[in-house]
Amino acid sequence: MLRSPAVLALVTALMSTLPTGAQEFPREGNAAIPNGTAAPFVGQWSAGFPDDKNTIVTTTVISCDDPVLIEAVDDVNLSLSRNNDIEPPVIVELSEFSNRTSWFPVNGGLSSIAVWIDEDSFYRYEVDATGKADWDWPFLYRRCP
Repeated sequence: MLRSPAVLALVTALMSTLPTGAQEFPREGNAAIPNGTAAPFVGQWSAGFPDDKNTIVTTTVISCDDPVLIEAVDDVNLSLSRNNDIEPPVIVELSEFSNRTSWFPVNGGLSSIAVWIDEDSFYRYEVDATGKADWDWPFLYRRCP
């Protein structure tokens, strides 16, 4: 059995070129946009699924016709709602961690991680009950005009 460093390096290099099936979305945000603060999130947002190598067109789930309304409660808390909601707004507490913003629902529920792409778009990754983020399947938020 061949185990030379050259052969192992070649096998490793070849394996790294194989498709993995999952798009690599960023896990750290744009350093120009502050994390853990409410101000950058304030506005009206569409939400959907981003383009990846398996998608022809971005899928928009919430359009700018009835956007997600994000308002600052204070410097580190947001209120999320929609015009046609019959439920009260969802309040999330923000925290900066590793160049991204964690969203913790004040009234319970699963948290999310927001990663800024630019000042008008960010990815929101859901976090499961074990604390693991779903890095392969983010929601894409785009600021409405």
